[in-house]
Amino acid sequence: MAKSSVDRKDDGDGLRSSVLGRRRRFSFSGHQSEHGEDSRSRSRSEFPERYGDEYSDGRRSWSPPCGRTVGSLQFTLTDPDVLNCAVCVEPLTIPVFQCVNGHIACSSCCKKISNKCPSCFMAIGYNRCHAIEKVLQSVQMACQNVKLGCNQKFGYHMKNVHEKKCPFAPCSCPFSSCNYIGSFRMLVNHFSTKNGASPTSFRFSFSTSLLMNVETEVYLLKEEREDVLFVLKNETVDLGSKIKISCIGPLPKAAYSYDIVANSQESYLKLHTCSKSVPDSGYNPNLEPYLLVPRGFFNDLLGLKFEVCIWRSEARD
Repeated sequence: MAKSSVDRKDDGDGLRSSVLGRRRRFSFSGHQSEHGEDSRSRSRSEFPERYGDEYSDGRRSWSPPCGRTVGSLQFTLTDPDVLNCAVCVEPLTIPVFQCVNGHIACSSCCKKISNKCPSCFMAIGYNRCHAIEKVLQSVQMACQNVKLGCNQKFGYHMKNVHEKKCPFAPCSCPFSSCNYIGSFRMLVNHFSTKNGASPTSFRFSFSTSLLMNVETEVYLLKEEREDVLFVLKNETVDLGSKIKISCIGPLPKAAYSYDIVANSQESYLKLHTCSKSVPDSGYNPNLEPYLLVPRGFFNDLLGLKFEVCIWRSEARD
């Protein structure tokens, strides 16, 4: 169940068309009664709430009954799925298309189904459904991360777009023994409290030296000039340590690549790959690339010395 609000003032052509339609319904030509009195004047005096201003050609504008105002409405949407695409089951985005039988789909799905309606097999993707588009533009909703501090409101058709990039998206604490969940900004303070140390600073395209023991589970890395956070995780396995890096927070505007180089006397191991974003609908930690470092690389006294270099690769839409 979702609560939504509709702002009539923003409905533009829809509201104007509705009012003009009512004007046509209530417009008429006046005539004189047998007593010489204009029936329009008498009707207006007897029923003032039914009539509005007079036009020069004798028509009258329709006015809402007393006590009714044109503003925003609040209502409860008992089935939010009615505003979802029937094909991808995601919130509808503008433009919305319909077939001759009234079945609707978002533009991206019309291409995927070769412009053939999956419900009736009629053509779809050529006729816009402006009524649904106006509903999507008018329905305003709050972000699902409002409890974490996001106060933004947006149209229903922008729900997925906003929540993928919302800076208040929930992130879990990288420590396996901790169940804390908060925004990535809150995660920095939580990490400092739990770990007793601030995140390690680094700069894009510059190498950063780190020293890690076998027992070290997490390194939090924060870019010096930008509000970007990465987590380096060390997972102990039978063959040694699995080391990988992920971007923490909303889906970033840019993709990131990184190098991890583990050094041991005259030997070294290197991993070059792209960083995934956490949280992300397509993120699977079991499929993420990692560097496997044998136990022999760890010095009993000094631990493991390695270099990390992170840089932007290509821009994302």
